[in-house]
Amino acid sequence: MPRRRRISVLAVVAIALVVPGAASARFVEIEGTKCPKVGQKRVAKKSTFVCTKTARGTFWISSGSSVRPPSSGSTGGQSTTQSTTTTTATTTTTTVRPTTSIASQAEIPAIIENFGFNLSAFSSATGFAGDPKIRGVVPPTFGGENAARDNAAYRMLIDPMALQTVLGKPSPQLSVWLPLGTKVISTITGTVCKVEKIYSGDYTIMVAAPQFPCVNGQSAVAFEHEHVINPVVTVGQRVNAGDVIATVSDYNPHWKAKGMGVVEVGILFTKTNSTSPWHACVSSYLDPSKKASLVQALESAFAAWEAELGDTTIYDERAMPVAGCYTTEELRD
Repeated sequence: MPRRRRISVLAVVAIALVVPGAASARFVEIEGTKCPKVGQKRVAKKSTFVCTKTARGTFWISSGSSVRPPSSGSTGGQSTTQSTTTTTATTTTTTVRPTTSIASQAEIPAIIENFGFNLSAFSSATGFAGDPKIRGVVPPTFGGENAARDNAAYRMLIDPMALQTVLGKPSPQLSVWLPLGTKVISTITGTVCKVEKIYSGDYTIMVAAPQFPCVNGQSAVAFEHEHVINPVVTVGQRVNAGDVIATVSDYNPHWKAKGMGVVEVGILFTKTNSTSPWHACVSSYLDPSKKASLVQALESAFAAWEAELGDTTIYDERAMPVAGCYTTEELRD
């Protein structure tokens, strides 16, 4: 989730990342990609890159840059008249023209039937809240000068939208850590619009609602399932809410060591007269027939996780307009 000075979308490992200024091709290959060791430095084209740790992994970031690791939003639906994608693997250029957009998030349909996994009220008998495991989970911990920041970031078993910032930008999706092997399910009934490998080596799957058909891999409104592995659906396939589409990703080594993988769910939309991808709060667009039970289950999981860690300050429910989001405002990527 400084990058919008130009409309050109420069792909990094087949995922688009907009970078400031007239960056060189070598700069593009490094900026925002994964790196092996925090603090390690690398110099290319007179630019210094530092391996920086975030709650979503470690990435090469140029000194002084506020660019954050790319999200699937960077490829989803730019409302530019023309966006150029340069893939480092092939160095070819492809022109994509989005066909539709919406004026605001008010046009997004309330059709979400789940959060991308099975969720229910926390059970003290099993220690689970549906798929989420609560009891016995110990979050990763870190030492060093950034220990306080890193430990706070990793205490979120369920990471609500806009709770944290990733290199200066509010996190645009709901992130949930689940036992490795947990199946990811479609949040809506619709058509698979995109199955794409992203910067972290895993996949994003976007499903288009019937109201906003998918054209050439893009839709005015796309429902995101990011950081998944082993996708079992293909572009153009019709899916129902609750259908298995993939497995949670194990790309984060710190959580993987704890036996946990991740999925991030979100809403990506193209806004009229804007050159940026936009995001909306997932909980604001829950199917009305399921909203009450889903919100109650999510609040139950929050409370259970706080009880597990013995810290009632992990989540500030009073600051959430709706469970799962610290804002219901539109977020520009």
